[in-house]
Amino acid sequence: MKMKSTLRMMLTGVCCAICCNGMMSATTADAQAVRSDAVRTFSQMLTQHRQEKNRRAASSAKTLPGRILKYDWQNGSWGPATVIMRDYTPEGRLSRESEADAAGTVIRETVYTYDTDGNIKAEEESLWNDSRQMLMPAIRTRYEYDTVVKDFCIKKVTETYNGAGWVAGTSEGCRVTRNGQGNVTEVVYSEDGEESEKLTMEYGADGKANRITGYEYVDGWKLASRYYDITWKETNGQLLIPYDELGLFVRDGNLIEKCTIETFDTDSGAADESMSKLIFAFEYTDNGSYNGTINGMLEGMNINGSSISNMVLENGGMDMKIIVKANMGFIVDSLEMRLKTEYDAWHNCLTDMDYMMMDGYYDYEVYKKGAVTYSSQAGLPETYVVKELDYDSYDDEEPVTDADFVNLEKYEFQEYATSGMTEVMSDRGDNDVLYDLSGRRIASPNAGQPYIKNGRKYIGK
Repeated sequence: MKMKSTLRMMLTGVCCAICCNGMMSATTADAQAVRSDAVRTFSQMLTQHRQEKNRRAASSAKTLPGRILKYDWQNGSWGPATVIMRDYTPEGRLSRESEADAAGTVIRETVYTYDTDGNIKAEEESLWNDSRQMLMPAIRTRYEYDTVVKDFCIKKVTETYNGAGWVAGTSEGCRVTRNGQGNVTEVVYSEDGEESEKLTMEYGADGKANRITGYEYVDGWKLASRYYDITWKETNGQLLIPYDELGLFVRDGNLIEKCTIETFDTDSGAADESMSKLIFAFEYTDNGSYNGTINGMLEGMNINGSSISNMVLENGGMDMKIIVKANMGFIVDSLEMRLKTEYDAWHNCLTDMDYMMMDGYYDYEVYKKGAVTYSSQAGLPETYVVKELDYDSYDDEEPVTDADFVNLEKYEFQEYATSGMTEVMSDRGDNDVLYDLSGRRIASPNAGQPYIKNGRKYIGK
């Protein structure tokens, strides 16, 4: 049992090292603590701007939710509804989202603005303040983008409101340097104004990067990783990876077919103190899916025969599986990790799964399922119910069944936006039934009162 526990810790450390450029956990608790973040980082760095693609997939729908009733599961039944209202730009981007409680009080509002390229420029959230009985600014975030790769964020600044004014919070950024050919030669990452990591790129006579070196700032720049023997399926020289996704280039016009990666102990930064030497190889399909292999040594452990696969799903989803095999001479064992996100055409999440499996035991970090019912008239979503795995009662030695899930949230879609912020449509077929803006049926509107009829907004006369 002690050997299995040790091996589990080591395999988790291996996965974290692969995901995070050499980070190893010293204890089982440490390994478990970082495992989820590491795996998520790995999935992000091996997929093509998943969050941005999801946002675009959602905004590309012909109709977008304008009014939603949201229920939380409380003590065995659905609690009172809160009302979510959404406004959109003419291009279909979310411009405002507000949430009102059961009494009709708006308790949260978030406003989004965009630049000319369609990237989020700023978002500001306001929350209800009980003492002042009004919405008060709470937090805002501003974004800046690269001038060449126009959707690549180079600066993110978050501020909080203390009641008297805005106070600086966290910030992330990167400084990009390019050569005369326009290829990226250095990316320096910073956090809260302090430089933390950097990547440098060297190019061969063919104009393709043949060496990429990573550094971490630990009392000076220390060698962290080295990529070499690089073979590209394709590359455009724009070797940019977001701050929280440092890793391999397998997306956005830069697809590595094969490379060797060495990682180093950043406490010393010595080039002769290699912690690992791994060889990655990838094969791609036309839609961005890939299969990959990992072979080599890490901290004296042979992990030959390890593998990665990622299937790109419709509407911005993905299904990734990582299998790490440990060959320790007298014992061979493996650890499997899987991450899956699946969406419908309106970006309702149908599956959100993140688990690790070893020795027949399942360790679920996240497992949620969504079920959508669609109207027979227009095919639009009417209800969306989210269930979550009951982590406390689930038997981790058995595959998950439907009986292992409990209700979490329910959404009822009442109106859909069709032309930016000004027009909504209903999918309920209520004919001449009238509603006020809170969704209550009314017999007739008062003069000047806004009301909804057949999904369209009118003003009473």
